[in-house]
Amino acid sequence: MAFCRMPRTTRPRILTLAAAAFSVGLALLAGGLGFPLYGSGPTQAAAGPVAPREDSAGVAKGLVKGQYARALAEYYAGEYSRAQVLFSGISDQVPGYLNDDVRFWRAECAFRLGDLQGAEAGFKEFLNHGAQGPRAEIAVNRLKLLQSWGG
Repeated sequence: MAFCRMPRTTRPRILTLAAAAFSVGLALLAGGLGFPLYGSGPTQAAAGPVAPREDSAGVAKGLVKGQYARALAEYYAGEYSRAQVLFSGISDQVPGYLNDDVRFWRAECAFRLGDLQGAEAGFKEFLNHGAQGPRAEIAVNRLKLLQSWGG
């Protein structure tokens, strides 16, 4: 690649970060429009249009979404420890439609970090809250894998 003067070892990391930032941007756009970000709960759009909020609660909600996006970016960049800390920090502050997402990502971070007990507890919590869809399938498969490793 003549147009790129970065060392070859740097390019994959930058491309991964760029892809993660793009995915997070799309996720924030979808969340800002009232669509769930991989959650299974009802959306704001289903309840009708929502007027923009200028109060402190709206600002706080925006900050939490920003932290959520940052945590996702850290996860996709392979920084599972940082992502886990960020997800844990916002777990009690996220809007309802993101609760399942945060539970899943916390468990997935624990799994990637080798915290098998934490991952098992996290995936069980995620499934016990009625999660559905592709992430629920992933959680079930992860639990089967964890049980096979445990004996």
